[in-house]
Amino acid sequence: MDGGGADAGGADANARRLLDDAGTTTSEPKPGWAEGDTLLVTKYASFRKSADKSAATITAVAPGTGVNDSFHYGGQPAGVIPPGQHVVLLAEQKKNGHYNVRYDGKSGWIIAQKLHALDSSMHPVKFAMQPAVQNAFYKNQLHRGRWNKDGPSYSGNCAPTSLAMALAVFGLEKPKLSVEQSIHRARKSYGDGSDTGSTTNSQITQGATALGLKVKALPYLSQTSAKMDVIDAQLDKKHVLQLAGEPGNPGGGPTVYQKAMTQAYKAGGVSGSYTYSGHHSIFVLGRTSSGDYVIGDPISEVGMVTLTRAQLKDFVARWGGSGNALWLPQ
Repeated sequence: MDGGGADAGGADANARRLLDDAGTTTSEPKPGWAEGDTLLVTKYASFRKSADKSAATITAVAPGTGVNDSFHYGGQPAGVIPPGQHVVLLAEQKKNGHYNVRYDGKSGWIIAQKLHALDSSMHPVKFAMQPAVQNAFYKNQLHRGRWNKDGPSYSGNCAPTSLAMALAVFGLEKPKLSVEQSIHRARKSYGDGSDTGSTTNSQITQGATALGLKVKALPYLSQTSAKMDVIDAQLDKKHVLQLAGEPGNPGGGPTVYQKAMTQAYKAGGVSGSYTYSGHHSIFVLGRTSSGDYVIGDPISEVGMVTLTRAQLKDFVARWGGSGNALWLPQ
């Protein structure tokens, strides 16, 4: 599956979850945290020397500058912790809107709104489905300041990016990696170290198995409704999906899927339209109580997106419905 370029998407619900660099988010920590608690970083967060948003950052921590070369725009800023990382709370009280935490063996300060409590009693998929933390597990296959600071301008990494999101949800991602490093790790798991070229579903099966996930290949079915039934059955088991399909109809007008993603642009305050139409893989996290689907399109500009059945069905109708169901062994 290929994927790349400047297109992306979102959903109305995601407008409430978009986090800006000033720290605004809906995941404001709740009282009752205790010293020693492990917290989730929900957004790129500066790791500061003092409890002040203008304080210098502690740069000597992983992942440093991440993937650092001209193709990846020189990497991410040192002293910035990527979303999805874990930190340990060092003091229960906030100071100037920041919490004192330990990360990579060092003590520093992170703005409170970019932290969320972990809950090991919840199923990993149920935890990740919470609106306040969904985007902590989202990854973009391209260079995006909000989503992948050390990504490339172009990649064929839609399938390995989907695998990397699954690994993050199930706690199998290696800690202290940048977003791009985590995608590279997923791609290398099936023996391909490049950023370009397509990936087969069988390669994702190979890589996911090597990295500790259970895998079931989705069957090739001719009827779209039958494909959706298979998808629903896997999601009902709290399995996540690397799902192949085609967002657009080359030569035709905007599809249902493209329109949904473009609508999400608007809802999230992002200009432009989602126009990518080639073979593509997306990550499907789960279903909401109303039966909608939470998906991570690796070229989304607004992170995780909520789609209706008709909108996801449109994606799998063209060249789609194959891929892999992924879950954690019991």
